[in-house]
Amino acid sequence: MVMNINDYLWSSYDAYLGEKNRFTSMVDTEFILEMFGNKDERKKSFKKFMETENEDNCLDNNQPKLSDEELKKELAPSS
Repeated sequence: MVMNINDYLWSSYDAYLGEKNRFTSMVDTEFILEMFGNKDERKKSFKKFMETENEDNCLDNNQPKLSDEELKKELAPSS
């Protein structure tokens, strides 16, 4: 993991900001950028959104891990 998205080698972040990188030709940025307002403000709004801190708990999930057997019981249909 990286602290700054610009430090992630495989990120297409720069392409969304209109900068050229190895992914520019592979990424259809318009689909996502259209969600960020009018054409003049999209890149600025996207950048602000990406830089906004949040309290998401994605990969830092603090719940205990289940064993295979515990998971099977958890997913089994209740009778």
